[in-house]
Amino acid sequence: MTFGLGLPDQVRLEGVPVSSVVHSARSFDRRADMRLSIDRPAVLRTEERVYEIRVDDLTRNGCRITSDVDLQVDTVVTLGFAGVGQSRAQIVRREELGDAFVYGCYFEQPLPSGAVTASTRNNIGRLANEGRTTDAFSPAEVKLGARHRMLLILGISSALWAAIAGGVLVFLIV
Repeated sequence: MTFGLGLPDQVRLEGVPVSSVVHSARSFDRRADMRLSIDRPAVLRTEERVYEIRVDDLTRNGCRITSDVDLQVDTVVTLGFAGVGQSRAQIVRREELGDAFVYGCYFEQPLPSGAVTASTRNNIGRLANEGRTTDAFSPAEVKLGARHRMLLILGISSALWAAIAGGVLVFLIV
């Protein structure tokens, strides 16, 4: 499966000086979108497994990732980014860098407007096995559903009205 990068399989250049081809190739950059260096953890899913990776930079149309997983060009993966969500992508470039691999990925659908900048905010936490984990929830992590919030409000207001009524009765009796 390919996502239609719009690149021809073969390009024939007859009678064109190589220097002009190199100059034209340098002046034409398909990657004109805003490219942000984010250096954040993410998740890569293949059909077989789930891997933890690093996203080096991100655009609306693709990203550059680093991983110790050996994947081939044209492999279709699903990438999960904190602050962005999941996106299917095709690996279009592969480079070995010591024990790691650097991949260029092209998204099946461009990311929504604002997703690239959302990935740089402080809304991105650590992956579970990158640091200590805890079973305790901080108060900011516990959120009640709408029904439970309504019952809590009704319970507290009923208790307050009962206290007011009891105070009034005590005042009237004395």
